[in-house]
Amino acid sequence: ELLEVLKESGVYQDHFHIPMQSGSPAILKSMRRKYDVEFYKDTIKLIREYFPHTSIGADIIVGYPGETEEQFMETYKLLEELGTTHFHVFPYSKRQNTTAAKMENHIQGGVKKERVKTLINLGDAQLSKFSKSLEGSTASVLFERSKDGSFEGYTPHYIKVRVKSEKDLSNKIHNVKLVHFNGQFLEGEL
Repeated sequence: ELLEVLKESGVYQDHFHIPMQSGSPAILKSMRRKYDVEFYKDTIKLIREYFPHTSIGADIIVGYPGETEEQFMETYKLLEELGTTHFHVFPYSKRQNTTAAKMENHIQGGVKKERVKTLINLGDAQLSKFSKSLEGSTASVLFERSKDGSFEGYTPHYIKVRVKSEKDLSNKIHNVKLVHFNGQFLEGEL
């Protein structure tokens, strides 16, 4: 229903942030999440049926107590399969008086750090691929601030854009031709 209302309203951005936490069925069950991997995949598939060109963001926790390398790779492969573009990766941190804090097999800090880095690298690669796919298209960009002689803003996909302009673009929406992704942001022209 929500997707239908958004689509019909025409008032939406083409970016959805859908927290995932883990791509491992066993880890999600241990976390006592009220969804499983298949439900998550079905949700992303449904969103893309309504919004085929959307970008997807996700929160991911790595290093949950007992997470094996294989379970970590289930998360990696799911993020890769779904084409997730915006990663918010967090190492598990112990919180007092929680079930997880009392569990055995806490993951070493170095392993968690390496897993975070691995997912961030995947996220950067997928965001770059998505950003490059926008080259040559036009998007409405909401400009937020001036930086280094250019104005910075975001597309409806939440992709950073910079445009050189003599006039103040701050807090305004302009149509921008997306010319080139330079590895950090899309360079554009009004």
